[in-house]
Amino acid sequence: ALADQSQAQRADAGASEAGDAAPGGVGVRGESEVPADVTEVPVVLVLGGRAALELGVGMLPTGDGDPRVVVAAEAGCPVLPGRVLGVRVPDGCSTWAGSWTALVDRFAPDLVVVRLDVADHATRLLPGDDTWRSPGDPVLDERLAAELTAMAAALTEGGARLAWISGASDGPLHDVVVGALEGVAGPQGDEVEVVAPDEVPAWSAQHPTLARP
Repeated sequence: ALADQSQAQRADAGASEAGDAAPGGVGVRGESEVPADVTEVPVVLVLGGRAALELGVGMLPTGDGDPRVVVAAEAGCPVLPGRVLGVRVPDGCSTWAGSWTALVDRFAPDLVVVRLDVADHATRLLPGDDTWRSPGDPVLDERLAAELTAMAAALTEGGARLAWISGASDGPLHDVVVGALEGVAGPQGDEVEVVAPDEVPAWSAQHPTLARP
């Protein structure tokens, strides 16, 4: 519990520091430094809400040879569209179509990691709909699947690999993510990876871009 609290405090500190604003409004909340004599290291771009901030802080490198990690996330902002029931979403949350694609163009990442947030699992009212729906509702699932597929195409257009950290592996939102992205490949032929939160430590330790020597 203490480790979780410390990680959250570090993420909050990163979020409170003003970053360079990208077109569309998302600021860079944390960016690792690369030694001057190192010319090529993999670039990892971490996107999402508060959970992405915490994830990105944990990925920040600790030694030479580690990837350059750029954490660009908005605390409290959901990844998926719609008005969220029972969750106060800050005004001015950016859209992935403008802000995230601008960050991909700016940093040319080798790997993009998207972390779904608490608000993404909540009941929501989709634009143009008059019914509140939760993951597992066929209408919501179909809309979210279309959104996820469009996001994956946009984020991998420049050749980046994409990893999607979803909800719990036994939850309905995870099933939606897997159903939408399983088998989807970017321009380089790399399939989108879908990882449940409890699988992240083992996944990152073995990932060719994230694994540390």
